[in-house]
Amino acid sequence: MHTRKTSHGDPILRYMKELRKVMRFMEDWTEEVASTVGIHPTDLWAYIRLHDAGEMTAGDLAKAMGLTSGAMTTAISRLERAGFAKRETDPLDQRRVIVRPTKVPERPIAMRDELMTKIRPVFSHYTASELLRMVESTRELAGMFEQEAVRVKGLPKIKSRPIRNKRTR
Repeated sequence: MHTRKTSHGDPILRYMKELRKVMRFMEDWTEEVASTVGIHPTDLWAYIRLHDAGEMTAGDLAKAMGLTSGAMTTAISRLERAGFAKRETDPLDQRRVIVRPTKVPERPIAMRDELMTKIRPVFSHYTASELLRMVESTRELAGMFEQEAVRVKGLPKIKSRPIRNKRTR
């Protein structure tokens, strides 16, 4: 008989459980921020990636976000209409499109700053070196999940059987 390890006894499992909660609530918060500025949550995530990178090709942005080229084109068009991004043809390769953030939307930045004033006390009892170790551990964890996502994506898919309604038998 296989016994399932619960998170109560394993601090790493407990940490991962809490991290999943943080990720879920961060996503909820981001969706609400997007809603307040009148853009789709996917567009805000795209804007954040663009802002962090400075500029990206549309293809690289789509790949980074796990979107099809068509879905990315739609998101970029919405960002352009909202005034948050601009697309330009790559001067070195006319087939490629470069997307640049055009302005920092003030309201989401203010909302982020307000959130940061609430987050900082949570970490105030850690030393700078402890925080840097946490950053490094989180970076390693992100890299591991990125590699695992690629590995799992390459696994053979299990074909599920359709669920049959008893009435249709």
